[in-house]
Amino acid sequence: MKKIILFSVLSLTAHLLTAQQFSAGGKLGVGFGQVASNLETGKEESNTGVQLGIVGSMSVGTSGNMFLLGEILYSQKGGKNYVSGLNKLHYLDVPIMARFTFPVKKDFPLLLYFNAGPYFGIKLARTVEEINNFKTPELKSTPVEIGLCGGGGLLYPLGNGNVFIEGR
Repeated sequence: MKKIILFSVLSLTAHLLTAQQFSAGGKLGVGFGQVASNLETGKEESNTGVQLGIVGSMSVGTSGNMFLLGEILYSQKGGKNYVSGLNKLHYLDVPIMARFTFPVKKDFPLLLYFNAGPYFGIKLARTVEEINNFKTPELKSTPVEIGLCGGGGLLYPLGNGNVFIEGR
């Protein structure tokens, strides 16, 4: 009896693993960041930075609408303060998320999706563009970030890949 149960579990596991679909691709986007300061005379503004990297996804389960998504991204973060200047933080971000997809309309390939999961960020560097010859104070930032991310978007299959627009 134990052999039959073990064989059944192994057969089911092998079937589920071979039924998985894996895909990989590139990602390019923009991020909007802001640095808060305690300088009363400094007006803060957001900084537009670039995000680029690789993305991989694997289907989970048999329904075809649930995926495990992993990314390795170079991200520019930071902000501008009129006293201290433009602070840019350069990070290597690794989000690992679950993605749930839903058809927008029956018999139409456009999909609506939602992502959620943790991310890990490692600070690579900090660059400063000073304004008004003001000595920029050291920006307090952690060398490692851990947090949650989530968002959603629209995905349209195109050829062997997908085109998507997403907000996080």
